Amino acid sequence: MDKLRKEDYGIPVGKILRGVARSSRSNEYYEYTYTYEFCDSNRMRLRRGDIFEFSDSYKLPKYVRGQHGVVLERYRKVKFKYKTFKDYCAVVMIITGDSKGKILRIASTKLSCLEECVL
Repeated sequence: MDKLRKEDYGIPVGKILRGVARSSRSNEYYEYTYTYEFCDSNRMRLRRGDIFEFSDSYKLPKYVRGQHGVVLERYRKVKFKYKTFKDYCAVVMIITGDSKGKILRIASTKLSCLEECVL
């Protein structure tokens, strides 16, 4: 676990990267820059160390549906296009089922599929 934390879970934190996007209006492609940052705030619904349950959503792989997990890290992807966009994501570890111990990166579109557990 310490080795993963030292390597930032495979997330290139602090590096400026380039991406390509397509304009929805003109169907043209353009380049933009983005960076990754770790973040943890009291205003977040799920924070580091929180235990949750994967919902039965079609957005998630079948092997994680209904299983429990824990949030290892929260990060955001800050994109600089024609204005600044921030996508909040998470690194999670599955703690029940056949895939126990597997680490996943959950994109911002799938964070709503994580249901907070009340213990």
